[in-house]
Amino acid sequence: MANASHLEYLLRGVSYWNSWRLQEPELKPDLSDIRLGNQSLENANLQGVNLSGSVFVGTNLNFANLRDADLRRVSWEKVSALGADFSGADFGDSHLKLCNFSMAILLQTQLSGTTLVDCDFTETILHGVNLDKVNFKEKMVQDIRLGSEEVLEETRGGLDMRGYAGNTGGIQLADEGPRSASEQPVLAAKPGDTVACSVYAPEEAAPQEPVQVQVWLHLLEEAAVVGQLAVSIDDTAVLRQFSNLGVPVQPGERLRLVLSLRGETGTEQTRETTWKGSRESQQFVVDIPDTPGKQKVFFVLRVFLQRSDWMPVGEISFFIKVAGATSAGKPVGSEAKRYHYAFVSYASKDRQEVLRRVQMLGIFDQKFFMDVLSLRPGEEWEPALEQHILDCDLFLLFWSTNARNSEWVLKEVKLALARKNGRREAPPFIQPIPLELPVVPPPPELGHLHVNDHILYLIAPES
Repeated sequence: MANASHLEYLLRGVSYWNSWRLQEPELKPDLSDIRLGNQSLENANLQGVNLSGSVFVGTNLNFANLRDADLRRVSWEKVSALGADFSGADFGDSHLKLCNFSMAILLQTQLSGTTLVDCDFTETILHGVNLDKVNFKEKMVQDIRLGSEEVLEETRGGLDMRGYAGNTGGIQLADEGPRSASEQPVLAAKPGDTVACSVYAPEEAAPQEPVQVQVWLHLLEEAAVVGQLAVSIDDTAVLRQFSNLGVPVQPGERLRLVLSLRGETGTEQTRETTWKGSRESQQFVVDIPDTPGKQKVFFVLRVFLQRSDWMPVGEISFFIKVAGATSAGKPVGSEAKRYHYAFVSYASKDRQEVLRRVQMLGIFDQKFFMDVLSLRPGEEWEPALEQHILDCDLFLLFWSTNARNSEWVLKEVKLALARKNGRREAPPFIQPIPLELPVVPPPPELGHLHVNDHILYLIAPES
């Protein structure tokens, strides 16, 4: 049975749970036999957690870390585990139905005796996986790659693939035994590297003390090496947060990293780099503010990818404890996420220019709302606009003279700001994208919102 306290921490939300895990790195939480329906555990740190016997229905595990998790005898239905990491996890004797494992990582994962029904393994990586007595029922796998016949014979073991009707693209299946480099199966070509971002920094620092924040961009399989390198650079550094950006990045593409202290003006630092296909780090040096009574300093790292413009793809929040401060309770506030739903705000006179810009969103697999593309014939457009602003976590404001003079653009911005209700980090994240230079200043009626919602701060010319 699950530990009641551990379950309580999980149900408080991913942000709370991940912060607690950072404070208890050696603890192996017990969530065995829990039942969850339609719960969001996206980006949750579930590494090493005992989830045996769990029953999940409609649970969101996208980009969650389930390395070395105990998943024996689980019963999962309609679980979305897009991009999740199951390396070293044990699914023995489980039942998985209508689950989405697209782009997931299964390295040395145990699937022995598992029944898989109508699951999606598109672009999933399986290497060293125990497939003994796995039952692939019906038309279970979409886009499966079994590799060569030789590899197939070595890996299938007791697979029951009766009724299988998949094709030969997608999953990469490698055998369980070690091979030489020349014998390793070649993975299917992908449209780009799936890049992860790891942040390393000291757990604690004194007021006015400079600390080094290491931001590492790397492939998922390089995480362990990155950890070793980070500690070799700074022996006080520990992993503060990790996020799978979930966006294919081609070698040669530019990434921008923007680090700021939450609630502290004038602290933003920017680094830009070119992705070369392998791990690299960007270093930030930040002074811990000397604020009486402050127990933690919270940071926000935002990641942008350049296509036609700089497109925000996600953010990571983490904290560093202030040395000498006494803890007032359980830690809160550490989070990593990818933006999931964008609202496109623009003036109708700029429509053609904006349409050219939003092409990048499809490349990112970014869901978004744009009136001319998204409204259905006969739909009442005014309440639809309002609802989509309430649903979005990313508000893309295409800013120009036309936008400044548009009554509806200003209404949309005000509704987005009303959602934030003065909370700097509350959704949606407002990202202005200038359409003309020099950048048009915001109207006076929005000027007073500068401190809480960074309207003036973010609407700035490209450097």
